[in-house]
Amino acid sequence: MATSPKIMSNKHDRLLESALDYEADGWKLVPLNGKEPLVKWSSLREKPASEQDIRDWFDTFSNTLTGVGLITGLDEDVCVLDLEEGEEPARFNLPETVRARSGGGGWHYYFRVPDDYDKDNLPTVDLRKHGIIGELRADKTYTTLPPSVHPNGNEYEWVEPLDVSKLAPLPDEFIEYVKGNESEPTDWEAIMQGSTQGERHTKMVSITGKLLHHIPKKNWNEVVYPMLHAWNKAKNHPPLPSSEVSSIYSSLANKKQPEKAIHKKKRELLTVSTVLNMPESEKPQFLVSGLVPEKGITALSGHPGCGKSWFMLSMANSIATGEAFLDLFKTKQANVLVIDEESGIWEMRRRMKLLSYPEDSPVFFYSQNGFKVDDEDDIELITKTIRDKSIGLVVIDPFVAVHSGVENSAEEAQAVMEQLQLLNEAGAAVLFIHHHRKGANGSSGHSLRGSSAYSGRLDSHITIDHTDDTGTTKSLNVEHVKSRRGKNVDSFQVTIRQDEIDDPILLESSGMGSGRLTKKGLARKAILELLNQGTLTRKEIIHEVQTEEDVGGRNITDALDDLATDKLIVKGKKGREHTFTLASGS
Repeated sequence: MATSPKIMSNKHDRLLESALDYEADGWKLVPLNGKEPLVKWSSLREKPASEQDIRDWFDTFSNTLTGVGLITGLDEDVCVLDLEEGEEPARFNLPETVRARSGGGGWHYYFRVPDDYDKDNLPTVDLRKHGIIGELRADKTYTTLPPSVHPNGNEYEWVEPLDVSKLAPLPDEFIEYVKGNESEPTDWEAIMQGSTQGERHTKMVSITGKLLHHIPKKNWNEVVYPMLHAWNKAKNHPPLPSSEVSSIYSSLANKKQPEKAIHKKKRELLTVSTVLNMPESEKPQFLVSGLVPEKGITALSGHPGCGKSWFMLSMANSIATGEAFLDLFKTKQANVLVIDEESGIWEMRRRMKLLSYPEDSPVFFYSQNGFKVDDEDDIELITKTIRDKSIGLVVIDPFVAVHSGVENSAEEAQAVMEQLQLLNEAGAAVLFIHHHRKGANGSSGHSLRGSSAYSGRLDSHITIDHTDDTGTTKSLNVEHVKSRRGKNVDSFQVTIRQDEIDDPILLESSGMGSGRLTKKGLARKAILELLNQGTLTRKEIIHEVQTEEDVGGRNITDALDDLATDKLIVKGKKGREHTFTLASGS
């Protein structure tokens, strides 16, 4: 099954090797994309991931896994002093211990819990209130381990590798911060009086954090930054160097969590007359006839490795050039913006060459820039790009990487879809790539993974199912399962063909209404539907499929083998019988 790894294979293999070494040494791990967990990880404290679990992570999340995290805490007997870029470790009397350079430019110092520590927990502490740009990571959290990749593309690197025998006990200074985590409120009146040399840095950190918390993000540069420099010159004797003030401000401002973009849409009360007399010239058309509406939201979904990205890039090229898509669907020419948070620009380059993109094609890319559509600054940059480059279509691949919401939360899913509508209001249609939910196939309008709020806000939903693979060709069944603007387009089949390894890749369609699946394709679809209800033996599957479809046993057996190869199902054994179960996350 073809994949487009988030990181190059050598880095991927090195990260897997490191993760297996950590597991063998007894450390508790979490799979990460950037700094975000890819699984619900709280249970991993009680039941740590096994070697097989880790291998499964690297298979299941091959396109998105960029790192592994170490679970910290009292029970794990490890905590980490996480100093951000701009904080100087030399300010502290730190003993020799395990330490790493973070991808973000800071430092991670690893410690064990002192033998005489007498509390029943070890809380994580935000050290900013103590004038330190960083935190002590302990209970209920994790830290990113080398050689993980930071969202900025830099790797975490060991200076002194992880070895339990080399962990120094947490210094007394930080034990006091832990024990005083619920101490008296900060004396702001005393802090604002300034100080002489010795406490200036600490007080500057406290004031900076306080101002950033209470003043809107859009005013930080114009209000907070000059205010800090003015306070420093007026109250500190002597003042801190301006460069140190700027460094503290930059570190804390960058550490702040992205604010959710709040958009208040202009409300207009309309009459029947106003609606009926709207000019036809303003009526949204289709960028791809019947499939992709102008200024609408379209989802393209399927299981991993089914060919979604090839289909999308071919469609984007057709829209950008104004040529018919698959020689079947009329397009309306528009400039295209691809927000790629998975493949990387070199993989995009390879694919564009194989698809014979013209050099002057008006397709623009943001590649692996960590965009989040629920971040105020990011949505502002995307809408600015839409206007500056006259973008008519924004493609997002993959959808899961560009928002911070919980997929199964209806409230958070609704908020994310509202953010996508901001791009519609800026003048662009949105097409996002997403996975099917477990056990789903493209014939269902409820196949999209996550909350039904995603499907509810869609103007169009296109699904792709991989039906056959001969080595030089891959056959896809394409279904249009939702259209808010007219009748659904009939299903059709697409063939992705490449005769030799360096030959161009061609996408071809056998025409409208030709979406009948091959015998093996019918078997694949029926098997996934059956296994969604539970584990079955090979004999049971053959019997059930043949009850519903006119398919021979050989096609069913071949379909089972293909699904196992594609890691959509898992083989097992029950006595002498082979059993099959849906793969986790498929």
